[in-house]
Order: sequence, then structure tokens, then C-alpha cells
Amino acid sequence: CAAVEAHLHLELELSDFATALIRNSGQMPEHLRTRQLAEEAAYGKLWRNLFQDLHEDGQLRPDLDPLTAQLLVIGALNWAAEWWNPRRDTYETVVRTAQSLVRHGLSSRAQLGDEAGDTARRTTRRTS
Repeated sequence: CAAVEAHLHLELELSDFATALIRNSGQMPEHLRTRQLAEEAAYGKLWRNLFQDLHEDGQLRPDLDPLTAQLLVIGALNWAAEWWNPRRDTYETVVRTAQSLVRHGLSSRAQLGDEAGDTARRTTRRTS
């Protein structure tokens, strides 16, 4: 969740350069992309390690390939720069929704069962 928020914060709030880079990096001549390619590789490695750690700790659904899941998440987060409109949705809404989708879409079934049980217990306490 922290990685999702940090990515969206940089992309949507802090840096027009980051947004432009996401949108246009494939258009740059190769000789200008050398440094950018190194930065992209380092950032990708950070995310790959995060997903690999989740996988090894049993927190990632066993039916998911960690690399494919990571690439899909990054792709979805990057696409937010194309559709997000702060007049329609707050930044906080986008972050909270993205975090929920990632957390619940990637979590192992055992974790989801625990969270569902926690939610049911909280609901039962409120209505009792």
C-alpha cells in the first residue's frame, strides 16, 4: 500500500516530469534514454523485489505470477495519469481505491479470509 501511494503521489501530485516521462519515454531517441533506462531498471527492480518478497512470505495469491502481477499493477498505476481528473475524484480517493484493489486482488486467500473474518467481527460488534 505504501508503494502504491508513493507511486501515485509522484505521478499525480509532485512531478509533471514523471507524468510526461511515463507518457513519452518510448518516444525518446535511444541515445537520450540511457540514463532513463537505468532509472527504470532500478525502479522495476524495487517493485520486483517487493512482489517477490510478498510471494516468498505467502502474502501473494499462489495462482499469480509475481512478475506479471507487478507489471500489471505498475501499468494500471501509470495509466492513472491519463484518466485522473482532480475535479472529478480526489487524489485520496484514487490512492485508497488503488490500494484496496492491489491489497484484495493480490492477497493470498488465507489473508483475505482473515480480513473477511475481522470485518464480520467488527460488524457483529457494532450491531450487537
